[in-house]
Amino acid sequence: MILPPLYSSNARVLVVQKYEGIDVYTAIKSAEYLSEILEDVIYSTEFMSDVLKSEFPIVNNFGNTQKERKRQWAKCIKTDIIPHTGIIKIRVVNKDKNQAYNIARGIVYVLENKGEKYHGRGKMVEIKVIDRPNLPEKPDISRVIKGIIISGIFGLMISFFILLIYRRDFRKTIIDGIGISC
Repeated sequence: MILPPLYSSNARVLVVQKYEGIDVYTAIKSAEYLSEILEDVIYSTEFMSDVLKSEFPIVNNFGNTQKERKRQWAKCIKTDIIPHTGIIKIRVVNKDKNQAYNIARGIVYVLENKGEKYHGRGKMVEIKVIDRPNLPEKPDISRVIKGIIISGIFGLMISFFILLIYRRDFRKTIIDGIGISC
């Protein structure tokens, strides 16, 4: 089982609710709620379509059917919300580092320029990019570590089964080698 190297490009956006006449707690909760909505929107086919139409050279190899495209898109994108902040962390993984970078740039571009289309609050909400996508230089190390761990577990399992099969011969060889008589 060989895992091909994957590259990841990361970005972070901040959802800011412009508040006039409401308390700060309500504004923060509203921004957090909007972040959750936008996190779900990122996985939608309409959003994916806008990203693919963006000005960045993205190869559309997400499949032929809508279901397949949506599944491949969800495998490629990982999002996370930092609680109580309104910050959405976006991570794009791909076998091609330029593809990962361009998809991340497309996502940030659509959120920044077409965000109103998805959150529905007009000028009352502002989406600010706090970390622009990075061009990955090296493959994602977590994937390499995962491959090493899987290989190690697989190797231990094989050696355990070999020991079970040849247990008597193995025990006898060790006992004879040490010189213990039973």
